[in-house]
Amino acid sequence: RVAGSVPAVLYQKGQKATSLKTDARELFHILHTSAGENVIITLKVKSSDSDKASGKDRTVIIKEIQYEPIKGDVLHIDFSEISLTDKIEVNIPIDVKGEPVGVKTDGGVLDNPLKELHVECLPTNIPEHIILHVEELKINDSFKVKDLDIPEGVTVLSDLEQTVVSVMPPRVEEEVSE
Repeated sequence: RVAGSVPAVLYQKGQKATSLKTDARELFHILHTSAGENVIITLKVKSSDSDKASGKDRTVIIKEIQYEPIKGDVLHIDFSEISLTDKIEVNIPIDVKGEPVGVKTDGGVLDNPLKELHVECLPTNIPEHIILHVEELKINDSFKVKDLDIPEGVTVLSDLEQTVVSVMPPRVEEEVSE
């Protein structure tokens, strides 16, 4: 880590996991693309020994990232090798746009319990995010997973009845008189 490397593990189907180290600066740039953690990476594995994973380019996706809690630096990263012709499961961020009419004019509160959608698709069809416009929501209105506009080729694995956003009525506190 002192030398600017981040420890990593490469998981390959049917093979033993391979320990690697990645360049922290390159990793930073990769993670800050519009695809975020769902970016498809061509991993160039180099090794001085006879490691099975070395010498070949690997198409991978990020499986898990461990961050340092204070600074937010990447402490460790796991990669999974993928095939561009096989579907994979990923989480897609839900991007809530606008201010609901129930919040703006009626004093309601927007509740957004679901921030990501679990989907299955080809790696080349992974959407950056799912956009949800909420301007028309009134008090007690909600959007469920089944109401989202899902791109073609993407299968939703999340519960279709799960609430993504809702507009809750304002809380009213009653004064107690003595």
